[in-house]
Amino acid sequence: MSSSPIPRWEHWLDRTVLALGRSPWGESGLGRPRGLMHVFRLVERVLARSHTLHPLGEGGILRYEIAPLPVPAIGPRGGELIRRGDPCVILHFDNPTLAALSAGEPNVRRLTWRLTRLCARDLDALAQLARQGVIPAEIQAIWAETLVYQALRRWGFATRLARPTIRTPFARLFMLAILAIYGRPRQLSHGGRALDHLRLGEAWIDINDLLERFPPREYATPAPHSGRHRRRPP
Repeated sequence: MSSSPIPRWEHWLDRTVLALGRSPWGESGLGRPRGLMHVFRLVERVLARSHTLHPLGEGGILRYEIAPLPVPAIGPRGGELIRRGDPCVILHFDNPTLAALSAGEPNVRRLTWRLTRLCARDLDALAQLARQGVIPAEIQAIWAETLVYQALRRWGFATRLARPTIRTPFARLFMLAILAIYGRPRQLSHGGRALDHLRLGEAWIDINDLLERFPPREYATPAPHSGRHRRRPP
C-alpha cells in the first residue's frame, strides 16, 4: 500500500480535465454532463453494458455483481486469501439515484445522513441475500473500488489505497469525472480543486462479518433456490 502524495502531473491532468466539464450553458452536475464530461458519460454507459448489476432495493444507492476479483489479493477474516480471479461480490454505486437524492436535498448534513442510512439498508439487504442463498455459498468476500472507500469502514470494511499501477491514475480520473457529473455543480469550481484531493481506494469485507453486523430479519423470506446455496452461519 502506498501513502505517497498524488503526483503533480496527475493533479494537473485532473484539474485540466475537470475544468473542461462546463459549457456556456452551465457546469456539469446532478446527472447533467457538460463539455468534456459527455465523453465520460458515454464511457460509463459502455462499461455498464459489460456488467450485470443487480439493485439491492427500491431507492437504494448500491448495486452489486458477482465477478472475478480484479486485484491481486485481499485477506478476509480467517487468513484465507481471496486471489485475483476468484469470484466475489463487487459493489457499485447507483449514480443516477445519488444525483436525484443530491438534487432533492440541498442540506449537505441531511443528505449525508440519508445516504448513510440508505447504504446501511442496502448492505443489510445484501446480508439477507447471502442468507437466502442468492449469493452462492462459495463466495466469501465483498469488494469495492471507490473514491469514498474510507466511508465503508463504519460497517466493518477493511480499506487500503489502490495499488499504484499504470491504470490507477486513469481509473481515479474516470471516477472523479463521474462524481463531477452526478454531484453538485460547485464541485467543479476552482478548476476541479474541490474533487482532486480524493484518492482511489479499495474496501472489502468477509461475508460472514457482514452477516454478524446485519442479523436475520424476522420477516425475511427464503429465495426460491436457497436450498441449493444456503450459507453456513459464521
